[in-house]
Amino acid sequence: DKPEKLTNYAGIINEQTAHLQMQVQRLLEIAYTDQSHLPLEKELFDANELIQKSINDLQPFIEQKNALVHTNYSIPVANIKADKAYLRLCLINLIENAIKYAEKPVIEIDTNIEGNNYSITVKDNGIGIATEHQKKIFERFYRITEGELHSSKGFGLGLNFVKKVIDTHNGKIDVKSEPGKGSTFTIKIPRN
Repeated sequence: DKPEKLTNYAGIINEQTAHLQMQVQRLLEIAYTDQSHLPLEKELFDANELIQKSINDLQPFIEQKNALVHTNYSIPVANIKADKAYLRLCLINLIENAIKYAEKPVIEIDTNIEGNNYSITVKDNGIGIATEHQKKIFERFYRITEGELHSSKGFGLGLNFVKKVIDTHNGKIDVKSEPGKGSTFTIKIPRN
């Protein structure tokens, strides 16, 4: 009934398939090793555009879950030098988790410049994470199984991968969360 929507979704699927084929090998090589750092392919790009692209990539899932995603970019153009493909996977992982673990997802993505660091905050209204799990969620294969809204599939590699990417960029990732009140993940990554 809506050919423009079909064309848009087909384009997203095609682009994501090509992107994921390139990245799967990189990810699998790292995920199952004890390697703590990744080989980076840094380039200069606008991080705000990458955030928007990551949101667009998740548009079918956003619509399926009736999620609301709000962005607040502190500066109109935020040029950083980083591994664009890896950072995109990190953003997709964080946004997807924010949607997945909320009944009626409302996600706020805020950005800021703090000294030489570019900061991205992904805040959700999901189920939250108990204090005893907050340090462990970045460990390889760690999954919280109790209290999930539904059975979500995964291997416990997503947040571990996000942390490896941010650590390799000499950045930092923090989580603040309270069960029943949602979670806030903050990434700080050097701009060059």
